[in-house]
Amino acid sequence: IYNSIVSTWDVYKNNEYSKDLSRELKFKLYTTNDIICSSLYYNFTLSNISFYGDMKGNEFHENSPRLIVKITK
Repeated sequence: IYNSIVSTWDVYKNNEYSKDLSRELKFKLYTTNDIICSSLYYNFTLSNISFYGDMKGNEFHENSPRLIVKITK
């Protein structure tokens, strides 16, 4: 893996920055042939992100460490 996409959220409570509530989301994306890189490399912009749990057939795979991310360009 050479690249990942990172998004951060700064949280303010009562107009004061709250470091404890702020979060960072980092994920790496794969296609069957290559890795999708961030906009710095291929002008890849995110217009819609959907997250899915890992499915095993038609059932939710409860113990899976994977989170499926669908990105619409």
